[in-house]
Amino acid sequence: YLEIAKVQIQVAKDADNEAAARATRRTLIRVLETVLRLLHPITPFVTEELWQTVAVVAGRKSAESNDCIALAPYPVAQPDRIDAQADAFVAKLKAIVGSCRNLRGEMSLSPAERVPLLTTGDAEFTGKAAPILKALGKLAEVQVLDEAAFAAATTMAPVSVQGETV
Repeated sequence: YLEIAKVQIQVAKDADNEAAARATRRTLIRVLETVLRLLHPITPFVTEELWQTVAVVAGRKSAESNDCIALAPYPVAQPDRIDAQADAFVAKLKAIVGSCRNLRGEMSLSPAERVPLLTTGDAEFTGKAAPILKALGKLAEVQVLDEAAFAAATTMAPVSVQGETV
């Protein structure tokens, strides 16, 4: 998620959408604060020190308060807040990035070398995910092609199938 968040913040800045960048930063700080509360029983001194700063930014305590992490409520799961669409989006994203990395490894390509991704299928998903795919997959570009153009373009290229095929 940290790598995805970096891309989201950069895309938001490029689009001059400060609200989207702020929302991503807010999610990051809230997750960090929650993780610190989860880790506190295991690493109390480290988490306490970090929490004193993070909790103020996350809005869990005021700067003047003497609260400590030991008095903060332990995080409780909230299954009703799980976003199935977001889970599906990230699962699909992970599968594609994994395939890109596997193909890169099979072809003995350097991780620094940027290569294109040619794909067919869900153009809407690919359009939304393109900046993230480019960053996580170390891709030069992401192109959605129709079946005929894809077949012509990939006659001598490595191919990996993700998702359903028809």
